[in-house]
Amino acid sequence: MTKARDLADLGPNTGLVHINTTSFSAVASQSINDVFSSSFKNYRVFLTVYGTSETSIEFRLRASGSDNTSTNYNRQRLRGFGTSVTAARNTNSNTWELGGISNSSNYRSCKDIIFFSPYQSINTMAICSSISYFGGANGIEVRNHTAVHKVNSSYDGFTFFPGTGNITGEVIIFGIKE
Repeated sequence: MTKARDLADLGPNTGLVHINTTSFSAVASQSINDVFSSSFKNYRVFLTVYGTSETSIEFRLRASGSDNTSTNYNRQRLRGFGTSVTAARNTNSNTWELGGISNSSNYRSCKDIIFFSPYQSINTMAICSSISYFGGANGIEVRNHTAVHKVNSSYDGFTFFPGTGNITGEVIIFGIKE
């Protein structure tokens, strides 16, 4: 039987290693290239974004500067808004929809995404927790997404874009040291 490591046993050579920070303004899409490599197995991405309209934010994996637009993206979502909780899923899509975005710099959306094994030639998986503020007493939305790209390919980056309009914000990418 394998014993789980105690947090105290992790030592100084574990944690997050900064790879890239990219700011963007009024763009229809943002591609991030050459951030996944054999240096790390898993990655953590922090995205702060708002758009010109209230819409979804979509993701695609990239290899050698090209998006994978195949219909191999599956996603499961749990959403809380006001006092309502809903669930949804998408299968055989050409993107991962990983949360909503607001249409004001005062009401931005923040996403915490973990990519599992994007550079390895196995199915890439992701978890995304997001919070969006749309203003007002009931304007907070929380979403949790799980996603699988069901192709055994290696990816070195990703693209994200709004369902409609343009986006402004910042993305910070870290490798996770084991």
